[in-house]
Amino acid sequence: MGGLNLYLIRHEDAGDAERDEHRSLTELGRRRMRKTARFCLEQGVVVDAIFTSPLVRAVQTAEILAEGLGFDGPIEAHAEIAFPSRIETLTRLIDTAPGSWRGLALVGHEPTLGLLAHHLLGAEAGLRGMRKGAVLALEYANSRTEFRFLVLGDGPTRHDDPTEL
Repeated sequence: MGGLNLYLIRHEDAGDAERDEHRSLTELGRRRMRKTARFCLEQGVVVDAIFTSPLVRAVQTAEILAEGLGFDGPIEAHAEIAFPSRIETLTRLIDTAPGSWRGLALVGHEPTLGLLAHHLLGAEAGLRGMRKGAVLALEYANSRTEFRFLVLGDGPTRHDDPTEL
């Protein structure tokens, strides 16, 4: 297909806080995301940008991902990742990626990422939503999307079937 490699990443395990937006990753979440990021690097994941929800747990997940991938560019927080008015808002954000980019990581939450994946891949993909720490690898070109692979944080393990989400 020859498009942008798009990685949808749900934040890892987060603890409790008085306000939802202040919830930070647990020790387990941090440890699992470090392993997942290294595993993604082994799978050939390369990004030219990381866009994240501004909520603490997503930003922390994005920072750990960046470190594990050896990415030293800026991590951009976009409120619409946490609070999109419509799913198309996120596809417009993805469409801002220059044609020269090899990969874009989008770090966020459920149910938004699951809805976005369903929107991009269609109902026939059989998606159920994204588990914490999951990395869904897609190829995105001209509003067409193809599933590449899925990484789950419990291991981490690679799956070649999107219904494993």
